[in-house]
Amino acid sequence: GDMSLVLVVTVRYGYVPVDTRARLLELERDPDVLALALGRLGDADIRAMVRAIVPTLPVSAVERVARRSAGIPLLVEELLALPRDLAGAVPDIVSAAVRERTAGLDADDLAVLETAAALGPRFGVDLLLKTATIDPARAREQMTGGGLLVAAGEASGDVLAFWQPLVWEAVYNDVPLPRRRQLHATIASTLEEGLAIAGLEARYGVTVTVGQSARLMAGIRRIRDAIDA
Repeated sequence: GDMSLVLVVTVRYGYVPVDTRARLLELERDPDVLALALGRLGDADIRAMVRAIVPTLPVSAVERVARRSAGIPLLVEELLALPRDLAGAVPDIVSAAVRERTAGLDADDLAVLETAAALGPRFGVDLLLKTATIDPARAREQMTGGGLLVAAGEASGDVLAFWQPLVWEAVYNDVPLPRRRQLHATIASTLEEGLAIAGLEARYGVTVTVGQSARLMAGIRRIRDAIDA
C-alpha cells in the first residue's frame, strides 16, 4: 500500500551561512513544507528553569545564567553544570562549536572576526569598517564571521552582533593577548579620531568628509609626535 514519509529537520539560523539561508527560504515556500519557528525562552521562563534545576542558586547567579544563556535551554544546563569556581567560564560545547567554525576561516576573515570580538558583543558596522581590513568585494561575506555574526535587528542594518553572548565570549577568549592589545589600541585611536571630528563639526557647523578627516588626523598625529619628541 501507500507509505507516507515525514522528514523532520532542525536548524539554528545563527549557524546558517548566508547562501544556505536562501535555499531554506525556498523550502519554506514549498506547499509541502511546514515550518515551525521555535523562539528562545523569555527571561521569566529561563529563571523558572534555573530555579527548577538549582533551587538554592543565589539571585545574582540566576540573573547571570539568564543573561549569558540568552534564552537557550541547552546553554542554561551547560552553564549550571560548570563547577562553582568556573561559573564565569564558557561551556566546552560552545568553545568547541566556535573553534570548529573559526577553523574554516582564512586569515583575513578571522582577522575581521577578531576585530568584531574586540568591539564587543554588539557594535556598529561603520566602526568595524574603520577598524578592520575588509575586502570590498567580499565585505558581506566577511561581516558574517562564518555565521557567528548577525544583524542586530535594526531596520537600517547598521548594527551587528554575535548571535549569542557566549559565542562572543568564546571568540574573544581565543584571541591571543598581544593581538587583543593591538586591536584595543586601534579601536581606541579610531574612537578618539571620531570624537575629534565630531567636535569640530559641532563647533564650526561644518561636515568633514572622509578625505578631509584623514588629512586632518594625519596632521594632528604629526603635531602630537613632534610634541612627544
